[in-house]
Amino acid sequence: MATGQFIDSATRKSKSKASSEVQLCVDGVPFTLDRELLASKSSKLAVLLKDHPSEDLTNVLRDAPADPETFELVARFCHGYEINLSTENVTHVACLAHYLGMTESHCTNNLFSKALDFFEHQVVSSWNKSIRALKAAEDILQQAADLGLVGACVESIILKALEHPHLLGESFKDLTSNDEGEDNENYFRPNVRRKLFALEWKSEDLSILSLRLYEPIIGAMIEREIPAEYILQLYVSMQKSGYFSA
Repeated sequence: MATGQFIDSATRKSKSKASSEVQLCVDGVPFTLDRELLASKSSKLAVLLKDHPSEDLTNVLRDAPADPETFELVARFCHGYEINLSTENVTHVACLAHYLGMTESHCTNNLFSKALDFFEHQVVSSWNKSIRALKAAEDILQQAADLGLVGACVESIILKALEHPHLLGESFKDLTSNDEGEDNENYFRPNVRRKLFALEWKSEDLSILSLRLYEPIIGAMIEREIPAEYILQLYVSMQKSGYFSA
């Protein structure tokens, strides 16, 4: 389904209510939307539509932390349709919903609180999802940091790494050890029973993160006075991933 196509069909349905339309554009993709439904969910758009009822608002979202896919999800929500939040889209949805003023003070059961609830209960409770959500937020990193989403992912990663240090990668102690024995070699291998009985037994590797995303993790570890061996372990993982190669 092409971006914007669904919104056109939703707009056609809304014409029975004698609702007016507004054209908005996100990254060159046009959307035809229902004014009243947008205003009912977004305090920012409600003000703009009231103050400029007949003006062209096509480019009003030029500075929004939005891409067409995220904006279509938000528009679907405004038009009363269920949307599927995921680890990969929730930070984008939360940032855009906050930018548009889609908060409880404007409308109950609004999108910003729904996105935060999903993030809190479905993302930061998991090591893998915290890493994937942090990676997905890279292109809106400042907005996500301002909302505390980056910090929450980092906190989740640190707490889980303190409990299970092997999640940070191969330990600095093991790399410097002269013990070539089998026990040392297999120290961080996943438990066989865990592999057999857990569908997501494999831990997400921090190496999927860019160097830019390592910085808040290391900074938070230093600030919280995490033992140096854990920070060294993370540096070793980064080095093995080629971040410091010439």
